[in-house]
Amino acid sequence: MGNYTIRTSEKDDAIIKDVQEYLGVSTVSKAFLVSISKVKEQNETILKLQRELAQERKRSQSMSAGIADFEVSMARLFTLK
Repeated sequence: MGNYTIRTSEKDDAIIKDVQEYLGVSTVSKAFLVSISKVKEQNETILKLQRELAQERKRSQSMSAGIADFEVSMARLFTLK
């Protein structure tokens, strides 16, 4: 178990206090530990959602291309009549 010293400015203190209140924790050290654990978890969630979004964009582009092909085919069909 280690000890850490962090030198902060007034701005840093205000940010830490805000995060501490937001997380509902009673100590600054608990605020840091909870924040650190949430950063990793939230980063993994962001990466997962970015991958899912990329897949959905590809699927949407594929569907749009299919619709465009269908519209072209329908236009050709009606010009034949």
